[in-house]
Amino acid sequence: MIDQSQTIIGAASSSSDAEEAAIRWLERHILTDASFDASGNSFLSICQANTRQDIRQELLSNMTQLSDGINFYCLLGPAGVGKTSIMRTIAETITSSSTHDLAATIFFSRTRDSFRERILPTIAFHLALKDSQYRSYIRELRSKDPLYHLKDLKTQFEKLFRIPCTKHGLFQDQSHPQVILIDGLDECMGAAGENNPQYETHQLTIIELISKFVSDCPSTSLVWVLASRPERYLCLALQRAKCPIINLPINSHDDDIPTYLRHSFDGIRELYPEQFANIPAWPSQADFNTVVHAASGYFQFAAVAVRFVRDHAFKTPIRNFGLVLAAISQAYPSQSPENSSQPFATLDSMYTQIMTRVPEVVLQDTKCILACRLFRSDNYSLHRMCKVLGLEEHVVYAAFECLHSVLDIPSPDMAASSNIDCYHRSFYDYLLTPSRSGKFCIDDQILYIAAASWWWSYFRILQQGAVNPTPESSSQQEESELREEALTFWAPSLARIDVVDQENKIIELEGMNNFRIRLYVLHLRDVLQQIHFDRFHKYLPDTPVDLPSKLFDSLFWLYQTYHEEFEQLVEQISLKNLDLQDLQRIDFMSFSYVHYTGYAPTSTNDEHLHREILMKPEARLDHESSIVQKRQNAFPSTPVMVWGNPSATRCAIFKIDYQTLPGKATAVDQDEFPEGVKWEVFILPYVQAVPAS
Repeated sequence: MIDQSQTIIGAASSSSDAEEAAIRWLERHILTDASFDASGNSFLSICQANTRQDIRQELLSNMTQLSDGINFYCLLGPAGVGKTSIMRTIAETITSSSTHDLAATIFFSRTRDSFRERILPTIAFHLALKDSQYRSYIRELRSKDPLYHLKDLKTQFEKLFRIPCTKHGLFQDQSHPQVILIDGLDECMGAAGENNPQYETHQLTIIELISKFVSDCPSTSLVWVLASRPERYLCLALQRAKCPIINLPINSHDDDIPTYLRHSFDGIRELYPEQFANIPAWPSQADFNTVVHAASGYFQFAAVAVRFVRDHAFKTPIRNFGLVLAAISQAYPSQSPENSSQPFATLDSMYTQIMTRVPEVVLQDTKCILACRLFRSDNYSLHRMCKVLGLEEHVVYAAFECLHSVLDIPSPDMAASSNIDCYHRSFYDYLLTPSRSGKFCIDDQILYIAAASWWWSYFRILQQGAVNPTPESSSQQEESELREEALTFWAPSLARIDVVDQENKIIELEGMNNFRIRLYVLHLRDVLQQIHFDRFHKYLPDTPVDLPSKLFDSLFWLYQTYHEEFEQLVEQISLKNLDLQDLQRIDFMSFSYVHYTGYAPTSTNDEHLHREILMKPEARLDHESSIVQKRQNAFPSTPVMVWGNPSATRCAIFKIDYQTLPGKATAVDQDEFPEGVKWEVFILPYVQAVPAS
């Protein structure tokens, strides 16, 4: 047990300010709109009273039986059966409970930020808000490892959870469980139209880390509850982790759907008393039963049907209910829903009925804007999306006028803080599957157009230094934020450059989703002139692991091939002519020293990337400077490029490729090179060139 009279780490005096600063520091690295009660999740439903009671009770009961040594559970069920509603209801129940604490919640969505490096800091942030001793630990972590958030998931988990529990005795009161809810694990790090094995790896890593933690720390009070679709790779991982699984089959709540529908239809009658004045019974029992049977255990169909009937944009509930019956009839013209071999037939028919309402004149706009939204799977406002893409907001509202039953569309006064969001992922699944959505499908061509729209819009921002110039100019802060955002989206393309037309100086870059962009070299130079290369590492993702190496190769090729165009932007020297004394300047804190190391696959590790970033003078700077000096001595003729506009911040970039250079074993210390090192890329603050002797 912890001695409450003693401070766990550091001195107790005058710690509140430091702890507050640590909380704010942690907050910069979290998922800002992922908690169950966040404004961006206001559209998420909860369970209707007297529904899903068995599942809810089983989950709550499990959370109190920590003496059994089980602190990890998973709710599995196919799309549309109501997992998110159950998880949100559990969250609200625990919030008002005297026996549990809701430590943290993360509700993943395909259209919101779900970057893997932010998942664990988000949980830690909410824990720190509630636990003073954990705040003290976070304060100490900040002082010792301010760049922990750049580490891999395993290292993050070690620092944020395992060490405070095992070495400092935190979170040990099992009489008061602290519950962590993670909904939609299968949507973690998803993106438009992608089926990326790396996302599966990240999801599996989360399961593995939680499983090992609860196994090694059986006395912890932290309880982890996940919810996910039953994807095979996740099911196998959960079985290996021996995680108790609560299955939510399609027919698990057949009695709940009639309760939900009856309550909802009664509410609709109350909204429009004049329309129902002479209709004593609505809907008829036969029609009501048709809808219940059509749901076939899919709560999502019932929810879509209710929102469609209630749609305030049309205010014709009786007519809309007739369209629901028509959609059911079209889905099952010759057989009943329960005998169908197509589980989503009713839901697809309902979605098709809704999409049919979109006028042909705006249908293409609707699909393209939805595709653009898919490419910004983060907390991104509608106003900002329109500004970047050059869209008039009235065009967006016209495109989605008929889709309020499937999309949460912010009102104009909320457009600066919210964006269009989907009530349920199944609608995007429908749109992205041609066999289900037909002419309404967001196909590869539309996804290509959407990706290109973002790329070119960001390119224009970087090239012109302005965003849709208007009489009401944007604030400098907004302009700066948009330029940073543009670089993050656009910069990885620099690592994939090909020549298209040497004579006319036309090159081709590869953007996201494998689409390719052609542009003139001079246009690219205009953009590169405005980049602060000393901060370029901020704009590069962690994958693929060879991205820094390819980026250097591309920049070097650009300079060598188009020397005349880039001579004012780039200076080439040899490594032996770098003046390392410049690294000791007192104003170094305004720069970043970045050292990438790429590793080939070995018998014990996969191919991976190590990144070392120093943001200010510190003890390790001398060590890093000595590393550069060793490379100078070993490989003096290595080419170095000093990139950047002379009037702005500049930096030196060089690469050591150990696959092509001989003598690695004798040139540098072997203890600095674990097995499998392939290359190193250094990005240093501006250094003066020593005149060649």
